[in-house]
Amino acid sequence: MNLNVIKKALPEDFKKHLRPTWDRFKLYADFFAEGGRLFKDPDLKNYIATRSFGGRPLPIVVRSKREFKRWANFYGENRETMHDWMTNLKGCEVVWDFGAANGLEGFYLNHMHGAKIVFVEPFTPSIETILKTIYYQQKMDPSKRGKFEVLQAVVDDKTKYQRLDIHDKPLAGETLNSASEGKSDYCHGGRLDKPVAVSQWLSSVCMNDMLNVFKLPAPTHVKMDIDGYELRALYGAKELLASGCVKEWCIEVTDQKGAEVIDILDKAGYKKVAEYMHYPNIPYSPTDYIFVKK
Repeated sequence: MNLNVIKKALPEDFKKHLRPTWDRFKLYADFFAEGGRLFKDPDLKNYIATRSFGGRPLPIVVRSKREFKRWANFYGENRETMHDWMTNLKGCEVVWDFGAANGLEGFYLNHMHGAKIVFVEPFTPSIETILKTIYYQQKMDPSKRGKFEVLQAVVDDKTKYQRLDIHDKPLAGETLNSASEGKSDYCHGGRLDKPVAVSQWLSSVCMNDMLNVFKLPAPTHVKMDIDGYELRALYGAKELLASGCVKEWCIEVTDQKGAEVIDILDKAGYKKVAEYMHYPNIPYSPTDYIFVKK
C-alpha cells in the first residue's frame, strides 16, 4: 500500500479531520514496513520496540506513545549531523550521555561500537525506561552486563542538591523539566511559560566530580542535550577538559550560546567541525555542534 497516493487522493477537509489518526497509522505502518517489531515482555509488562542497525536488532522499552514515536523516528528527524557522528565514531570506548531522556543515543552507541555508556538524566520516568531497557538487554545478552552506568542527576557547574521542576505530567516521554538553579539559562521551548506541575529534589553533578570523586570511567566521547544548561555544565568540566581524555564532543546549543561554547572548547584544544541547526526559520533554534581534538 502506498500511503502517499492515498493521502493525495483524500479531500483536504477530510485529511484535516483525520490527521491525528492518519499520522499515528503512518507512524506504525512505516515502523513495521522497515522491519520493526513490537511485542510485550512478560517480565517487565512493558512493550519492547526493536529496530535493526548494523544488521542487528536493537531492542528498546517504550512505555508511552511519545517514547514509541521518538524511537520510530530515531535517526532521521532533524538530527542528521548528530546521528552521522554517532555512527562513524572511531575509538568510541566510553560515552557520557547528558540529557539522556529515554536513552536512545546511548543505547545506539553501545549497540554500534560496544561502548560503555554513562547515562545522566534527572527525570524519574525517563530513568525508569532506561533501567528497564538495560534489564531487558542484559536478559537477552548477558555480555551487556557492566556496559551501563545510570546517574539520576542534573549536570551543573557544582555538585549539590537542587529542585527539578516538572512543567507537565510526570509521564514517560515528557521532557518539559527545568532545574531550580539557573532557570534563566534554560531554552524557552515552552517550559518556562508553563506552571510547575510537580517538583522533585535531587542531586546535580559536575563533570569534574564524576571523573575525580565518583571515579566513573573517563569518557572518550561526550554527548550533551541539556536545553540551555551547556555553559553551566562546561564551567564544571575544567578538569575534564584539561585531562584531554575526550576525543570528541557533540553538544546541542540553545539560545545564542554557541559563541561561548565554541570559545570554551577552542581554548581547551578542540575545533568545531560540523553544525546542524534544527529549525533554520525559528529564532534561537537549537543547533548541534561537533567538536574534535585539534
